[in-house]
Amino acid sequence: AFPCPRRTVGKGLPKRLTMTDRRTPRDPDSGPPRGRGHRRLDPRLLPVAILGLAMLARLPSLGDGLWYDEIAAWTDYASRGPAHVLTTYDDPANHVLQSLLSWASFEASGSLLGGELAMRLPSLLISLAAVALVAWLAGQGLRGRPEDAGAVRIAALLAAGCPVLALSGTEARGYAFMIAGAAGATAAWIAWMRRAAEPPDRRGPAAVPLAAYAAAMLLGAWAHPVTAVVAAGHALASIALAMAAAARRGAGGPGVVSATHAALSGLLPVAIAGVLTLAACAGVVGPTPEVCDGLD
Repeated sequence: AFPCPRRTVGKGLPKRLTMTDRRTPRDPDSGPPRGRGHRRLDPRLLPVAILGLAMLARLPSLGDGLWYDEIAAWTDYASRGPAHVLTTYDDPANHVLQSLLSWASFEASGSLLGGELAMRLPSLLISLAAVALVAWLAGQGLRGRPEDAGAVRIAALLAAGCPVLALSGTEARGYAFMIAGAAGATAAWIAWMRRAAEPPDRRGPAAVPLAAYAAAMLLGAWAHPVTAVVAAGHALASIALAMAAAARRGAGGPGVVSATHAALSGLLPVAIAGVLTLAACAGVVGPTPEVCDGLD
């Protein structure tokens, strides 16, 4: 009998048959393997896609004829220039900031875009910005945790297709400014309240949420005074939180003073926004010409 020679596995075979597979094992939860033609959407492109959807929802109505309130606001206020817009408030048709921006847009691009689109362009842009502000509000409400990113994207998607927000972006009125201002101010107010609840050594800069709140409220209230109701709601919520903190801890209980002060600090951005808004609207908050005539 001849001894059987010892076999060496792989000896003499082509190199491609003896190399071990050094690729990282695929995660079994990642689903079936994708071919070369399937690529995952880059998350950085998702905001662009959502804004594109928002634009598509607004395009069909941008070229429609002007309706009564748009005509009244343009003929009685915006068409007469900034001085008239900023100092005259004979009736609520003058949404001051929106009328001012419509005049500027018409003067700059009316011959290129046409009257209707040029007058509505500021509302369109603010309406698109409101989608991002709603997403910011959702992020603040969910504490901005990474695992909540999907919910924030859903909020932005819903805002992009929301009929009320879409309609407000297609008319030369101040309603898109109201929505954007309310969403931005509420998000900034939540950020400010969270900062106030943090220990002093962990608090971020105070100027950021304060400036964001003031700018958002000015954007909304200067375009439509009813936006001030949102600030009133923030003030009432701050007082309610302060009362709840005192009730939970009991009179004189540990931490009651700091908790109450943290809650009452929500009144500070409301006060700052109120002063700035009154200053911006100083030319139109006085008595109307009819009232002045009646006093003569």
